[in-house]
Amino acid sequence: GTSSTGTSSTGTTSTGTSGTTSTGTTSTGTSSTGASSMGTTSTPASSTTGVIPPTVLGRLYLLGGTNSTGCTTVSRYLDDISLVYTTIAPLPVALRGGAGLVYNGSVYYLGGSKAGDLATMSGAQSTVYRYTGTSWATSTALQSQRFDFGAALATVGSTTYAFAVGGVLSGAVTDKIAQMSMPNTGNVNSVYATLQQARYGHATGVIDNTIYVCGGAKAATLSGGPLASCESFNAVTKVTATLTFASGSLVARAYPASVVADGVMYVIGGCNGTTATMMTAISTVQYLDPVGPRIVTIASLTTARYGAVALVTGTGDILVFGGQAGSPTAGVHITTVERFRGNVWTVVSGLSAGSASNGVTSMVAVATYATFTTGSTGTSGTTSTGTTSTGTTSTGTTSTGTTSTGTTSTGTTSTGTTSTGTTATTSTGTSGTTSTGTSTGSTGTTR
Repeated sequence: GTSSTGTSSTGTTSTGTSGTTSTGTTSTGTSSTGASSMGTTSTPASSTTGVIPPTVLGRLYLLGGTNSTGCTTVSRYLDDISLVYTTIAPLPVALRGGAGLVYNGSVYYLGGSKAGDLATMSGAQSTVYRYTGTSWATSTALQSQRFDFGAALATVGSTTYAFAVGGVLSGAVTDKIAQMSMPNTGNVNSVYATLQQARYGHATGVIDNTIYVCGGAKAATLSGGPLASCESFNAVTKVTATLTFASGSLVARAYPASVVADGVMYVIGGCNGTTATMMTAISTVQYLDPVGPRIVTIASLTTARYGAVALVTGTGDILVFGGQAGSPTAGVHITTVERFRGNVWTVVSGLSAGSASNGVTSMVAVATYATFTTGSTGTSGTTSTGTTSTGTTSTGTTSTGTTSTGTTSTGTTSTGTTSTGTTATTSTGTSGTTSTGTSTGSTGTTR
């Protein structure tokens, strides 16, 4: 029989499709910063120690004064952080030798003289000006014309008053202390109390509601020389007293600069001599400590000067502006500004009193201080960053079909029997059936 071989069928290999990689979008949140809210400025209450908080911002006002051309109306303030001047409205009249006060944030200029030098005992006025923030307004006048005096605020009961202490009153040196209501609504008492010694051109300051005066001159045109005494004045009891010091003594001087800081009163520079034409500027700096009381001498100015003014900055430094050296009629007006910091005096670079070529003497100097304690600072917004989400890569499994090979079936050969005499008939066996295996490859499953 014919040999029939089945055909070999190999299944098709099917490879699954690779899964798609999905990458999440990165989302970054917006950074939101809270707005900073700055509090309303307020004047800090005076402390028992006289210490000004270091977070305080100061405006140091320098008003009027006299220079080589006579009295001036120029007014400005110094920002004690940037050390930059801002010019404000000029005084209505060119003046020197007045006194300054700050009450409820308003700046006052009291009295003063129109005379261009410190040796002239005339030209006084009684006018009081109040700075409104844009201009000067005339306020209630002093009881009498007055200049080269001291002024201070003190509380009697629950009421704050301004006190004008000594000075040149209607052309003569006075020992009178006058009382004025605040906010300058009228004069209360022109002879509220009396100093132990008539004096003008002296240092004045208030510590714990007690007013102190030091030095000055006792007679017109410095006749007889300057004073070395100090007095205290209790505004409540109306008592004045000459101080006896447990240690130290005041160097006699007229026209010193003065300022209260850290509970003591600094007496800075000044002049001595027996007449106005023989004034000699000094550089000595001392302070009066009411505890004791005592006088303490500290480092001297780099330049001797009289008729200068001093103020405390919000950071606690003392600045001394201008002044004069030599006689009041022919002396040199000093342009430099000195700073006291770390027990050392240094000249402040780039800062002048007056102009770079013409200093100023006998200005009125007051300061306003403001803190930022009442405001709140906005909270910074939180930065939100989106999470990055990365898709998982899914790869299909490759499924390969099984190869099925057909079985070969061979037919059996059958041979006929030979019969003698008779022609044998040949019978051919039926050819075996070839069976071809069907091969169907299985298809891989795609994930």
